[in-house]
Amino acid sequence: MFESWSGFKAQFLHTFSSPSSKQLASNRLRTRQQRHDEAVIEYYTDIMKLCKLVDPHM
Repeated sequence: MFESWSGFKAQFLHTFSSPSSKQLASNRLRTRQQRHDEAVIEYYTDIMKLCKLVDPHM
């Protein structure tokens, strides 16, 4: 049984995410750059989302 929602979510993503989606997220993470018209918080949020896709424990 899971003790928290984050624990459940991490295990779910680990179990059901495909290696190709992790690879795609990893590639996007490596090449992601902030756009000139993009707010810092938007850039940060996208980076964090990509990190979680690559490794839910990150």
